[in-house]
Amino acid sequence: MQDARYTRSRLVIIAPEDEEAISAAIRQKFPAALFVEDRETDALPLRTMPSIARSGDIITHVQVPRDRREPGPASGRDDTDAAPPPLRCRYLRGRWRNVPDPPDAAYELPIPDYGSIDAAYAMEDKAQKRFIGQIWRIVARHTDNRMDVVDPVTLRMRPDGTNQFWVGHHMIRWCMESDRRVLWRILRPSPEAQEAAEAALAGRSAAADAGGVANRPRPHDAPR
Repeated sequence: MQDARYTRSRLVIIAPEDEEAISAAIRQKFPAALFVEDRETDALPLRTMPSIARSGDIITHVQVPRDRREPGPASGRDDTDAAPPPLRCRYLRGRWRNVPDPPDAAYELPIPDYGSIDAAYAMEDKAQKRFIGQIWRIVARHTDNRMDVVDPVTLRMRPDGTNQFWVGHHMIRWCMESDRRVLWRILRPSPEAQEAAEAALAGRSAAADAGGVANRPRPHDAPR
């Protein structure tokens, strides 16, 4: 009998550059990783993208071939010669909103909405659970969840904060370029998140310059 399946999800607000950086980190950790648009998952042969940033679909799947020495979740069938299912997670890209909410909101439009990274697993599937943990660590290195909450009408800071959303370092920089920019209607990066993002981006910029890959074009359209 197959174990029940569970889903873990992380809410993200990330810019195209963050998507590219996360994809590069996934490829470094998993050289065989494939990035597959949702509309192409049933295509034969399987058509892949260079990264989630280059995907033209709102949903992109990350798939990593499983080591055949590590069995996948039980299927209830005697198909020992079949390749085990890949390790996988799904990225849902957040959209940009051009309508203020509430109507008298003072923030600058457009604003980025949140997306998510989701992964399902069976309790018996240790390899998939380990894979999810590795993906979470990659995402954490390229995002920060220390967000302040502001009033959308006055843009004044509220006393509460939230760590529910993981915001990409490039998106943090974008938000801080104007006092009227917000994330998902009511979020602004905390001073700690701003400092951490700039330090991380400075380190990555130096590494990119050394490797000759700085100033890449933005993978898909989004406000600066």
